[in-house]
Amino acid sequence: MKRPNVVLIVMDAVRARNLSIYGYEEKTTPMLESILHDFMLYRNAISSSCWTLPSHASTFTGTYTSKHRVVVDGDILDCSFKTMAEVLRATGYATTAVCRNPYVSGFSGLNRGFDLFYDFRYPSIKSTLWRLLLSKRQGVAHVTLPTLKKRESNEHASAREQNFIHERILENLQEFGLFKKTTWFLKGFFDKHARSIDTLAFRSIERFRRRPFFLFLHYGEAHIPYVIPRRFRDKFLTFKSTRKPWEVNQDHRKYYFGKVEMTESDFRVLEALYNGAISYLDKRIYGIYSFLQRKELLDDTLLIITSDHGENLGDHGILFHHFCLYDSLIRIPLLIKYPAIVNGDKKLCGTEERVVQNVDLLATIVDILGMKEKSLVTQVQGNSLVTSNIKNRDYSYAISELMEPFRPALRALKNKLKRYDRRLITIRTRNKKFIHSSDGSHEFYDLEKDPKETNNLINSGDSCILELKEKLRPWLKAFNNFYNKRKQKIEERIKTEHIEAHVKNRLKEMGYF
Repeated sequence: MKRPNVVLIVMDAVRARNLSIYGYEEKTTPMLESILHDFMLYRNAISSSCWTLPSHASTFTGTYTSKHRVVVDGDILDCSFKTMAEVLRATGYATTAVCRNPYVSGFSGLNRGFDLFYDFRYPSIKSTLWRLLLSKRQGVAHVTLPTLKKRESNEHASAREQNFIHERILENLQEFGLFKKTTWFLKGFFDKHARSIDTLAFRSIERFRRRPFFLFLHYGEAHIPYVIPRRFRDKFLTFKSTRKPWEVNQDHRKYYFGKVEMTESDFRVLEALYNGAISYLDKRIYGIYSFLQRKELLDDTLLIITSDHGENLGDHGILFHHFCLYDSLIRIPLLIKYPAIVNGDKKLCGTEERVVQNVDLLATIVDILGMKEKSLVTQVQGNSLVTSNIKNRDYSYAISELMEPFRPALRALKNKLKRYDRRLITIRTRNKKFIHSSDGSHEFYDLEKDPKETNNLINSGDSCILELKEKLRPWLKAFNNFYNKRKQKIEERIKTEHIEAHVKNRLKEMGYF
């Protein structure tokens, strides 16, 4: 049997709700709609977690957070777990990753198994703008920056440190109206890295096309802060708002520390920018599909398009992807174009209503490849999406876990935001959802009548509550056992001095530190 190529595309922070292929009223994904006939669209795809680190560990290992134990900053995947890349490389695949997110790198051990790993350690968009705006050219030489000059006088200062200094100064200068508007204008000529990701993807496909290859692509354009070309950025800003888009806060740290107030209009602007980012990724991902098609590789490729988690844009009063397990964070898009070898002559495409998860992807790949290695089959907790050969969870429900709600950036606000200081585990069916909270504030929602989860029915006496609690029982036991064993590690403050400067700087740029 010819082994298919595997292309895994992850759009960071993209929730299913905002994709037009999932019924969203704005046309955010017209290009994906045009090729949907080749894909299986999973309407009820649920992430195992609400943020990047544990979610990617689940995707790569086929296990839930309480098993893979990659929970907080500084956690590294144990070598006893085989990653998707390791599994495929061991069977002769060329493995390549293109990803700038530090949580999917050597920082977490999730780079294991890749022959090539492009992580974009060159200057960020802010550093690029710094060079454009504040370089020593006529008209700007008068800018006084004592801190920067002091650092520049140190001949041993590294380029990365200088880039970080530039970014912090640029952030401060952006508080001034004219400068803020200027940087907004200039950012409209850039994206974060999507163009470069596509270029590297095309190069990798060309290089390895004569043997089976695994290509992992991670796009960060839909992750705050939004940096996308102006045509897409302005696409959904078709309404009047109380503030100009460049004046609307995108930093959740400022929001929670009380430095800015945000109105309903502000959140609407944020969602419009978010939709623009999704629309831009729609174009970029279509480019990958088209390239595979032109190279006559599409029929022999398992092409997976998904996300690691969603986003809160004022939902439940929350900004950013933390504090909750509502569908705004855990319901993700999942489209799979299966290779021709799957299901014989009948193309596997259409719409699937079953409840599926990111932990099912590795099990599906293992099943398609016919791998029988006992240690691998016993490792995965997911189900195969193509046969019943690998089944570890009832297809009627999904499990999601949140072990530690506070990232380092907001640890100082634990007392102020005490209502969020609890552990969550949820069990979700197609129409019902029960959220177990360690502080006893459990929740139950009828998703058919209340898709945005605004009406908690925990005291309604609905018979589904007891049924879901019973199904959750073994998962809750494993969840609590893991937490009790690792409580000190999970709750302790990470020592940032132990983190490499370029990793720390990028995590600050993304809002995690």
